[in-house]
Amino acid sequence: MLGIIRLIVGGLRWLFGGRQRKANLQQSGVNASAQVLSVQDTGSSVNGNPRVVITARVTPDDGGEPFDVSNKQLVSRVAIPRAGDTVTVRYVPDDHSNCAISVNA
Repeated sequence: MLGIIRLIVGGLRWLFGGRQRKANLQQSGVNASAQVLSVQDTGSSVNGNPRVVITARVTPDDGGEPFDVSNKQLVSRVAIPRAGDTVTVRYVPDDHSNCAISVNA
């Protein structure tokens, strides 16, 4: 019984924690340019569009030290980013793991 309760509580934290992170990104996030370092196919797709892991080096507009971020996301099969491409990244300054990479099609 205790295992089931832990599973339910963990699921609720995952569900609502993700929403809280997304809201924090929208409210506290800042945009910056980034250069794509790598794109790795995860092997899954939706309607023929691949799900990939994009790793990019962010250069903060405030002159801070560049840092790397990775994000797993769905991209258009006709506009898959490549290493060297420039993208826009939105990130939370206090938590670089909370980010979104915008790939312009």
